[in-house]
Amino acid sequence: MVEAAASEAAKWMLDNRSLALPARVFRLKDVLDAMPEWLQRRSGTRKATAEALRDHFKAKQWPVPIRPDGRNGDQFVPWLHPDVAWANLETGDVREMYKADRAKEAASKRRRRRAR
Repeated sequence: MVEAAASEAAKWMLDNRSLALPARVFRLKDVLDAMPEWLQRRSGTRKATAEALRDHFKAKQWPVPIRPDGRNGDQFVPWLHPDVAWANLETGDVREMYKADRAKEAASKRRRRRAR
C-alpha cells in the first residue's frame, strides 16, 4: 500500500509539475494540498512526496525552519525550487523569498477575480 502511494504520488507530481513546484520557496503542505483528496489520504503519501521532490525534481529542503509571519506565525521547514541557487543564501533570504512569492500569488488571485 505504501509503495503504491509512493508511485502514485510521484506520477501525479510528474504530471502536474506546476503544482508540484509551486514557487521558489514552498511548504511540503502546499504540494500535498494541491493533490487530489484520495491521494492525500493514502498511507505514505507525505513521505513519498518528500522523496519525489528530492529525487525526481532535485528540490532541496532548507536545513532550518522559518517563521515568515514572525514569532507568532507558523514555523515550517521550507523546500527550495531546484532553480534557486542556495549556496550563499541565509535563512532571512529564504524567508523573504517565501513572503515575496506569496505576495505575487495573492496579487495574481486578485487580478483573476476582477477579470471575472
